[in-house]
Amino acid sequence: IEVFAFDEVGDREEPAILRSKIIKSLGNKGKLEASFEKFDFQLIIEKYLPYSELALDSPTTRPPNDEKVVDGFYLVEVEKDTKTEERNTPGCYVRIEDEDGGLIQRLVLWAGNPYPVTFNHGGKRFGVTYLMEIWPMPFVVELNKTFGENHPGTEIPSWFQSDIVKVDGDDKSKHKIVMNEPARHGGYTLYQAGFTRAAEGETPSSTFAVVNNPSDKWPEYALWASAAGLLFHFMAMLVRFIGGSAKKGRSQAPVPNKTSIYRKS
Repeated sequence: IEVFAFDEVGDREEPAILRSKIIKSLGNKGKLEASFEKFDFQLIIEKYLPYSELALDSPTTRPPNDEKVVDGFYLVEVEKDTKTEERNTPGCYVRIEDEDGGLIQRLVLWAGNPYPVTFNHGGKRFGVTYLMEIWPMPFVVELNKTFGENHPGTEIPSWFQSDIVKVDGDDKSKHKIVMNEPARHGGYTLYQAGFTRAAEGETPSSTFAVVNNPSDKWPEYALWASAAGLLFHFMAMLVRFIGGSAKKGRSQAPVPNKTSIYRKS
């Protein structure tokens, strides 16, 4: 969780960070109090859900009796997705209290929301975000262009592509990422996971799934090794066959007829 203040022009200042391993130790019971030297308020996490969805409170979707509703939203606990790890999205409920224990704001934080939840305190605006864990990559990817098509009459993509530039130090190279045709570099594989069409005046975006798998090319290497072994075996059998045919030809060569010489007595 990142907690930060906005400056006079609305830019984020340096955040204070509450690490995920501390939050995970809470579980879905009890509470966790976190204070920061640079702020005169504290965060109290009241409930943590490792696998959750953010739901809107409405007449058709009512929360369970024991679930809190904050600004019209609440968290729904879901089962862990064992196939797609990025769908396992944590969330939690937070109270912001001043140094005297007075309530400043109640928040519901969900890692699937990329925008900060804001509140005002002491004449200043603050923001809180729950971010998924960030893993640095040894190279940079720049998106040049993204485009695609949907199935007729639906918003379900049928095909999409991204043209990227991979920057690795001083080395720059262009790549194309298409559905089922990923880009690979340095043990990392970038799959085209989705794209967003841009409204008028906006910029389209692409979503990549990144997998770090050093053994990703091993099946290909195994195929090449198998092909080399088969070729070697074929050549050995061919040489043996040719050599055997030559010996057989020499052993079956016709013996010239000997002329008998008779002497008259």
